[in-house]
Amino acid sequence: MWIVLTFVAALLWATTNYIDKLLLSRLHVQTGPSILILFSSVIAFFSVPLLFFFAPGIEVAMHTSTLLLASIGVLYALGLYFYFLALQYDDTSTIIPFFQLAPVITVILAYIFLHQHLGSQNIIAIIIVIVGGLLLSVDTRVGIRFRKEVVIYMLIASLCFAIGSVIFRGLATEDNFWNSWFWEQVGLAIFGIILLCIPGYRRTFVASMRSAFRSVSFLTINGVNETITLIGNGCIRFASLLAPVGIVAVLSNAIQPVIVFIFGIALTLFFPHLIKENVEKKQLLHKVCAIIIMVIGSCYLRP
Repeated sequence: MWIVLTFVAALLWATTNYIDKLLLSRLHVQTGPSILILFSSVIAFFSVPLLFFFAPGIEVAMHTSTLLLASIGVLYALGLYFYFLALQYDDTSTIIPFFQLAPVITVILAYIFLHQHLGSQNIIAIIIVIVGGLLLSVDTRVGIRFRKEVVIYMLIASLCFAIGSVIFRGLATEDNFWNSWFWEQVGLAIFGIILLCIPGYRRTFVASMRSAFRSVSFLTINGVNETITLIGNGCIRFASLLAPVGIVAVLSNAIQPVIVFIFGIALTLFFPHLIKENVEKKQLLHKVCAIIIMVIGSCYLRP
């Protein structure tokens, strides 16, 4: 069951990765990431009352565990922000493999906080993933250039997502899944409310919403994108309750870049007016080699 949920999550996320890229291309470079996060927060804001009234086992008592669960939503928003920043720098099929860093960080955090064994095999796997990441970080289109911004942004994003996964696994169980999911959405909604309290973000978001309502397609695409993301997140959260969080992270992050790579080629060939990635043989070979190395490293991890 958890394998199916993990595969579905990876497939849904791969779909949203390209929708994210499409949406960002329609927004201002400096404000695009914040606007998309606010849209995510709006979806979370409306999902909170639905979960409260219709999901079983929701607890409204405030204690340490609920605050930690709410912090997952904040970490998720921060992770999204840096992921969006990275997505503005390069092709989607180049960015997504860097999420291979997430299971590496998850395994390390699980070792520190959940007392899971690290071992020599995991150390070797971590080194392999890092080597693959370094290879992918090299831009060979104009000589040899290191994608410093991409690496930094994706490292921070992976760290945020990994910490959130470990907190969720440490506090949630099958019996209180909906309660844990509820508080995560509360955290994401609160993060959005805080952003809206900042005048600059509020003005930009209101202007974007007015523009979005004039362009029904943008609003529809974004709504569908957020719904797909929400379902994918729910699948991976529940899967992490059925299997060790590290294994779930490894499998999802091994599948996702492969799907993204296939999607990237297909979209470039058949829908170049929407998504256009570099499909030169040299660049494809470079990506394939780096992705294979990182996937091998991730699969070698033993959480």
